[in-house]
Amino acid sequence: MGQRQPGRYNYDTSSYAQNWEMYQLVCKIRKLNRLNLLQFMAGTPLMNWYFRRNGGKIGQNCCLYPSGADPFMPEPDLVSIGDNCVIDCASL
Repeated sequence: MGQRQPGRYNYDTSSYAQNWEMYQLVCKIRKLNRLNLLQFMAGTPLMNWYFRRNGGKIGQNCCLYPSGADPFMPEPDLVSIGDNCVIDCASL
C-alpha cells in the first residue's frame, strides 16, 4: 500500500486510487466463500505481520483482535499502534 506522496496524479495512477483498489481486492479475498480468512490469524503474531506488510506501524507485544472480531482497517498505512497494546472490536 504505502504512504501517500504529495503531487499531481492522474486518477487511475494516484496513490489513493491504488490503495482503494488494493483494499477492494483484500475485501474480496477476505470474504472468499463467506469465510473471513483474517479471523484465523486473530490474536496471533500473523495479524501484526499482515498489517505491517500493508504499511501499518505496529509496536512490539501487540495483540490485535484476540476475540476474533472482524478486523476492519482499510488504510493500515495511516495507523500507528504503540508497544504492549491490545485492540479488539475496533475499526481503525
